[in-house]
Amino acid sequence: LLAMRLSPQGDALWVLASGPAQLIRIDSGRLQVAGRVPLPAEPAEFDLAPDGNLAAVTHPGGDVSLVDLTSMTLRSTAAAGESAGAVVFRVDGQLALVADPSRKTVAAVRTADGRIITRLQLAVRPRRFRFKNDGGELFITGDGMDAVVIVNPYRTEVAETVLAGREPGAMAFSRSPEYLFITNTPSGDVTVLDPEMRRVIAVTAVGEEPHFVAVTPDDGYALILNRRSGTLAVIRPGSVVRSR
Repeated sequence: LLAMRLSPQGDALWVLASGPAQLIRIDSGRLQVAGRVPLPAEPAEFDLAPDGNLAAVTHPGGDVSLVDLTSMTLRSTAAAGESAGAVVFRVDGQLALVADPSRKTVAAVRTADGRIITRLQLAVRPRRFRFKNDGGELFITGDGMDAVVIVNPYRTEVAETVLAGREPGAMAFSRSPEYLFITNTPSGDVTVLDPEMRRVIAVTAVGEEPHFVAVTPDDGYALILNRRSGTLAVIRPGSVVRSR
């Protein structure tokens, strides 16, 4: 089992699996397998469309498969690049954005027909995606530069590349105040970025090798898991002090 997502309606848990490659539907009420969709190749990652009717599954060889979750059938498969990893749907569900770390690009796949409409060249090898709370901008981190790349998913263009600490990794947004928390694994700290001003406003030490961050639903806390020190760091978004 590689990854899982809860459907937007909350009625199903979708699980990505290999050996054999398949997407599994689990009834969230009975916790029983309700169906399986065979995949054409070993999978890497996947995402669900906002309406819950479509899934996009990437394959390490560079393809992306679109799966109709209503009919439980494979709709189409397209070549997104030399490799394919992270994938995310635009909030209107009309595009799927697929990372190609080998070429430092992101492919925009039209979900209606599976066609690649453009490829965006980045300054990093894209590894992680995180949408702004309103879905208007996509923030990307990866290898190759100590920066976060900001993409406009509706114009399908790179808006800006912002320096954000050493080897920016996992990301999470708070809503009020709206901040982007970014882990910096080598330096053991978290960078706080203002998404409107598009600049770093604070940096704080959290532990050894921070590799995961999440914000509680009430925006009260940002929680950071530190892999090497085995600790959980807690930041209050409302207590962040802006600094030059």
